[in-house]
Amino acid sequence: MFRTRNRIAVLALGAAGLFGLGFAAAVATIPEVRSTDDAALKGTKLETLAPFIGDWEIETAWANGMELWARNEYRVVMDGKFVEAVTYAKDGDADPYARYLTLYRWDDEQGTIVAHGFQNDGTVSVRPMQVGADGSLSAEWAATENENGPKIKQTVSTPAGDAYRWQVWMLQPGGAGEMQMIDGEWKRTD
Repeated sequence: MFRTRNRIAVLALGAAGLFGLGFAAAVATIPEVRSTDDAALKGTKLETLAPFIGDWEIETAWANGMELWARNEYRVVMDGKFVEAVTYAKDGDADPYARYLTLYRWDDEQGTIVAHGFQNDGTVSVRPMQVGADGSLSAEWAATENENGPKIKQTVSTPAGDAYRWQVWMLQPGGAGEMQMIDGEWKRTD
């Protein structure tokens, strides 16, 4: 009886080992989901985002004087069907943390790129992007839950060399004016 149990245990461990090796081999053949190869966007409706693929950092200040450091990491995902951007920020001297995750995709119904944004506080937004003739991207959204309240407008220029411009405005209701909140430059780090 003891020998039978030992044989069964050895067979079971052997089968588990073979399964484990088979599983490891199968996992090794799964293609990488994320890529810094912007060529995957060539000829697609997301090609506008190709110049952004890579890593970028900004050090500037908001209009109120509060310092800002952030890092964006843009990757092509799922065979060029999406572009993922992870934004890291830091508060004061604290360590950087993942603050935003944005997935960009093409929306046939809207005829534009749509940004699906996820924040570290659990909030989610979906924003259609306006693509300028020069390849710049902009979006507007309500700054508060009051749809008649102020709006935020954000614009990023197409990267020129190793930098791109980022501007954010607060737009007052009814066209009563705008206040620029930031005008900074992201610089390529990769």
